[in-house]
Amino acid sequence: MTDVYGNAVWWAMMIAGDVDACGALLAGDPVDPGRLRREWIEYASVLRLVRLDVAAVDLLHRRAELRALLGEAA
Repeated sequence: MTDVYGNAVWWAMMIAGDVDACGALLAGDPVDPGRLRREWIEYASVLRLVRLDVAAVDLLHRRAELRALLGEAA
């Protein structure tokens, strides 16, 4: 395990309120703020490790299968 990955895992474990939220954070997926530990989110946002201004719809372009599905529906 590299130091960078180990650091990311540690932060995700501290921020996440449950295992699924931790996995989503590590995958770079949006997580409902209610599933996160508020005190750790505030600390991580001060260090600019997390973004609190992104909605799930903003991340649709990251998923190739969603982009294809939306293209077919249009």
